[in-house]
Amino acid sequence: MKNQDDWEKMKSRFNPKDIRRYPKAWGDELIEYYNMSDHPVELEFDGFFFFGRHLMGWQKLLTAFYRDPDLIHEIMDFWAHFLVETFRKAVENIKIDYAVFNEDLAYKNGPAISPKIFEEFILPNYKKVTSFLRSHGIDIIAMDSDGNFEVLIPLLLEGGINCLEPLEAAAGMDAVALREQYDKRLLLIGNIDKLALVKGKKAIEKEVNRKFILIQEGGYIPSIDHTISSDIPFKNYVYYINLYKAHLNAF
Repeated sequence: MKNQDDWEKMKSRFNPKDIRRYPKAWGDELIEYYNMSDHPVELEFDGFFFFGRHLMGWQKLLTAFYRDPDLIHEIMDFWAHFLVETFRKAVENIKIDYAVFNEDLAYKNGPAISPKIFEEFILPNYKKVTSFLRSHGIDIIAMDSDGNFEVLIPLLLEGGINCLEPLEAAAGMDAVALREQYDKRLLLIGNIDKLALVKGKKAIEKEVNRKFILIQEGGYIPSIDHTISSDIPFKNYVYYINLYKAHLNAF
């Protein structure tokens, strides 16, 4: 998508009332299944940066914030409305435990957009969606992004986000430091450095022993900070899992 004309054509494809947006089996039986489940029920969806990136690609989106701000405002506003209306039937019928915005808006050294851009274009729409979700009893709302987005955390909190994942260690995200700064206002998932699992037992022990202290405080779920990479030896992963279990049993 390159311009307003493309966007007008694209919008027609996004009908939140289209029955195909829900499972074919949607009905009382499936609703009962979700509501009786002994596992957490998650609502996961593309966030605003993620949606814009899919539409336009990285370069066009990032330049459009400056070259065509009216178009970006329209896209962001549209997406907030679409999400709310698409979710409505689900949140009115199912007890959903938590929700996740998929964003991927950062690289190793920082976010792809400035706090100023986030505040102008995205923050108001986060508030629309998170307030809607909370009005239906969804209190844990996470944002998933790789890279280092620390500079955006105050705005994320303002926008209704209270959980972050996967906290990529190689990008400098540190669950221990974030807990010290934000306490349990900010729930945390991830941050076990996958590179430690490559290095071996001592590195795994050091990483796990430091991060698992947070489990005692609550509000932290440890997990590998991204996809488990192919260069992690299986024996190292088994060692990590066993160490993980030993820590949990100790609590």
